[in-house]
Amino acid sequence: MDLLLLLLVLAVFLLPSFFMMRSQKKRQQQVTEMQYSINAGDRIVTVAGFHATVVATRDTEVDLELAPGTIVTMERQGIMRKVEETPTPYNEVPGSAGAVWDQAAAPEAQEPGYTTHPENLPADNPQTNPDVTPEPRSDSQTDGFPEDETRDNR
Repeated sequence: MDLLLLLLVLAVFLLPSFFMMRSQKKRQQQVTEMQYSINAGDRIVTVAGFHATVVATRDTEVDLELAPGTIVTMERQGIMRKVEETPTPYNEVPGSAGAVWDQAAAPEAQEPGYTTHPENLPADNPQTNPDVTPEPRSDSQTDGFPEDETRDNR
């Protein structure tokens, strides 16, 4: 009975450790295969977080171009992952907000009472063009005070 209990306790503690070590070895093997499949021209991210282009490869080292004209040599083990290029739509500039910004800036997409920055307002707006007279506000847009009365801020 004591032997069975001892085996059961050992199995409870050793089996999870065994499975964790096995999955960790499998992950390390995948990372090593990825590091040795890198070729010149590939975009990568280093373990330090640098994005670079591989210029040349050797057995244990790679030459990386961090910026135009800046080439450094690094160990293969310092490569964290390969960057998969995503195609840019033909009408958008890389790095711009594109259609997301256009939709957010559209007046019909704004909430009632939401004001945009004055620089982004149209030219016929009285805030940006002093020659335009403002339209009177409707009752739904007032703040509850009559326009001709002054507020008492005591």
